[in-house]
Amino acid sequence: MTGSDSVIVSRFSAPGGAEVMSRGYLDIIAEEHSVYNALPYRNLSVRSSGSGESHSIRANILGGGIREGLQTLLTRHQGKFGVDSQYGSIRVDGYGATASFHKTPSNIRRRIEYSNELVGDLGTVITASVYDNYWVQHPIPQSD
Repeated sequence: MTGSDSVIVSRFSAPGGAEVMSRGYLDIIAEEHSVYNALPYRNLSVRSSGSGESHSIRANILGGGIREGLQTLLTRHQGKFGVDSQYGSIRVDGYGATASFHKTPSNIRRRIEYSNELVGDLGTVITASVYDNYWVQHPIPQSD
C-alpha cells in the first residue's frame, strides 16, 4: 500500500446559510469545518444587528429606510400602547405609528443609580428605568 495525497471529506455542518457551506468559509485542508458553524455564529446574517449589512436578511422599518436585524428588534422594549419604543409615537391627530416587533409588555422597573459616577460626584443619584424585552421578562407588576 502506498501513501496518497487524498483526503476523505466528511462534512460536518448544521443547517445554516452560505457562511457554513461555502468553500470560502470552510477550512483550507479538507473543506470540512466552518468556524461559523458554532452555535454563537450560526445564522448570523439573519440575527445580526442589521446596521451595516446590506446583503443580510433584515426587517425594513418605516418603509425600508431603516435596516435592523433580529437581535436589535428583540432587544428593544415595547413602547406605550404597543408601538415601537424608538420609532413609534402616538399623536393627537392620528395613530399612524410603527408597531413593536414583539408584544412583550415593557414592565418598567425603577432603580436608584449614580448619575455622575465618572465625574467624581458620588452623591448625586437618579431614578433609572429598566424595561423588559424579548430576552428578559418578569411577572407584572415589577415595581409599584
